[in-house]
Amino acid sequence: MDFSFSEIQSEFRSNLRRFLTERGAHSGKAEPREMARRWRGPLWTALAELGTFAALLPEAFDGLGGDSIDALAILDEIGRAGASPPVIETAVIAAGLLDRLGTAAQKEAMLPAIAAGALKFAFADGDILAPGNTEPSFKLTMRDDGRTRLEGRQDVVAEAPDCDHLLILCGGPGPGLTLFCLKPDYPGIQLRPFWTMDDRPAARVTLEGVALDASARIGGLGAADEAVTDMLDLAVVAQCAEACGVMASLLNQTIAHLKTRTQFGQPLANFQALQHRLVDMYAAYELSLSLTYKAAILCKRPGTPERRAAVSGAKVQAADAARLIGHEAIQMHGAMGMSLELPVGRAVKRLKAMEPQFGSSAYHLRRYRALSRGRAA
Repeated sequence: MDFSFSEIQSEFRSNLRRFLTERGAHSGKAEPREMARRWRGPLWTALAELGTFAALLPEAFDGLGGDSIDALAILDEIGRAGASPPVIETAVIAAGLLDRLGTAAQKEAMLPAIAAGALKFAFADGDILAPGNTEPSFKLTMRDDGRTRLEGRQDVVAEAPDCDHLLILCGGPGPGLTLFCLKPDYPGIQLRPFWTMDDRPAARVTLEGVALDASARIGGLGAADEAVTDMLDLAVVAQCAEACGVMASLLNQTIAHLKTRTQFGQPLANFQALQHRLVDMYAAYELSLSLTYKAAILCKRPGTPERRAAVSGAKVQAADAARLIGHEAIQMHGAMGMSLELPVGRAVKRLKAMEPQFGSSAYHLRRYRALSRGRAA
């Protein structure tokens, strides 16, 4: 595939890579969660000042009008740096849904604030892509006074303890999905915080009798299906780009290690068996990157089966490549690969934590097969 970034995208990528390299968010031997507490806030502010979030937002709301290719470029660099701020949850999903479904007042209040880094979002999708789920675990019912009542629970909502607003996707009472935007301390919302395996803040979110009027709703009742599907596809592409960045970092670290570590009087990189394994890692990475590029390009065509198949194909390949590259990187680093002295172990945990988000590889493999059968028919 012939793919290249524009001159502006390439320049922004270079600036972002330089900034993240100089910042060195995950350097040092401190306990990972303590590091996360220290650098997440300042990093988010600095990324906003660099224009990272504005690049993905509409020009009418202090953005730069970026698209899926810009999201790919940004998330790839974030993955390479070993950082994991909630860019996808905030600047991709939340901003995209607000732009598609929000009222003029909601857009004016939130989109410029996202561009400036003043707001963070978490997305509680109700596990709609979890195995066996056909509708969200959050349900809404209509009260006699015309307000809506929300109930339900989601066990893992990334970034919920650290967000300013919580997007909640609900099903019922009729067909279709409905989206709400609430502050995490709204009456009836209970958060049980914890840390994920890749050292990100998350929480179990429980809704008990949450009473809302129409002002908390983003879009109409039962009208969020198409927008949510499109934004989740874009989120998958952005996550695949981040995974490719993490895999590139692991590959580079492994090559550097094999060049400097010696055995029997020569660098490990001279051993042919290890060279073959590096080639397998590189081939898996390149295939994943190519499929992510294809999916990002097709994301400019919302709603087409070809787009959805490309997104699912990229997710499946990224998950397969992540397993291969992660395991090989740890093995070729020896015991050091799992120590705090090297970022290898943290990178592998990040890749593993990504796999079930926005639909597992098993979910996307089933979707890809179904779409392929549909095209063949």
